[in-house]
Amino acid sequence: MSRGPLASGPNLRRTSGTLYTLSGTGLSSAVPTGPSRRIINNRDLVLIDIPACIEGYHADQSRIYVVGETPPRVAVLFEKLREVADHIIRNMRPGIVLKDLFHEALSKAGSIGLKGSFMRFDNGSRAHFIGHGIGLEINEPPLLSATSDIVVSPGMTIALELHLMEPTQADIP
Repeated sequence: MSRGPLASGPNLRRTSGTLYTLSGTGLSSAVPTGPSRRIINNRDLVLIDIPACIEGYHADQSRIYVVGETPPRVAVLFEKLREVADHIIRNMRPGIVLKDLFHEALSKAGSIGLKGSFMRFDNGSRAHFIGHGIGLEINEPPLLSATSDIVVSPGMTIALELHLMEPTQADIP
């Protein structure tokens, strides 16, 4: 992957193909992800994904920014998502089975009011994993998924890929 997606506002709700984590509309159907000609507006959320490959090893980071003042609902959702991430990190230890950790994350999200939006896409489907290994491939095993029987071992590096999608943009004041 030579570049990462960049999307803002309503384009964050659009996903490309089967890689639902790639958002934005792109400039054409040839590259249907990333920036478009849409003008970024005040209070828009802006997602910037930055992949890197150094000496054959992949890394990936995503950041989300707000243009202007952060809408109150966005701030609340951010803190709740961080709570889920912190819960996963606290419980990711050698010996835990990844599918158990996946279900703990779902349970934690539900217990703090995120059941309807945790790992959801605009079409109502949900991401089938919440994290993955990194290394020689951008998304490599192990997958932190509902079906993974892999046991966490010392030295494993797992990137979390968590997101929220509220049912409609109207839910954000």
